[in-house]
Amino acid sequence: MKKLFISGLLVICLCICLIGCDQATPTNTASETPSSTVAEDTNSSAKDGEGAVGKAYVKILSATKSKDHEGKPAVVVTYEYTNNDDEAQSFILAVGHKVFQGGVECKLGIMIEGYDAKTTLTEVKKGATIEVTCGYVLQNDIGDIEVELNEFLSLSKTPSITKTFSIK
Repeated sequence: MKKLFISGLLVICLCICLIGCDQATPTNTASETPSSTVAEDTNSSAKDGEGAVGKAYVKILSATKSKDHEGKPAVVVTYEYTNNDDEAQSFILAVGHKVFQGGVECKLGIMIEGYDAKTTLTEVKKGATIEVTCGYVLQNDIGDIEVELNEFLSLSKTPSITKTFSIK
């Protein structure tokens, strides 16, 4: 039953990602300003930003300010994902990820400049590490964002890893 549920969820995720991959990704022209990296909050504890999440090890590397296909403010968060499970596993089925701005969860974006949805679906064998990007649509273009990671489908309300970035 669990495998059937996860298979159904994977099919839904793949459909969402393929919709985003079907669209042309806008590129920067000389008249556009390039995306800027968001400043990391200096008030972070030793636990912030990296650690074990279930059978994976994840580092939150960066957050880069961007825009979605409608021109709304967005952020692309880059993670370093290491699978420590005996079976190959993708980031999206191993790690639950959320971004909050002003205490409100940001929607997961699909068509965001600098976001490659395929990286979340790439299966990784035990001990292998890849960089993964996820895009989120922001509430507004200024203010802190908090990235929270937990094991996928975890019942725990406390995130395993958090990291705060300041958007300017």
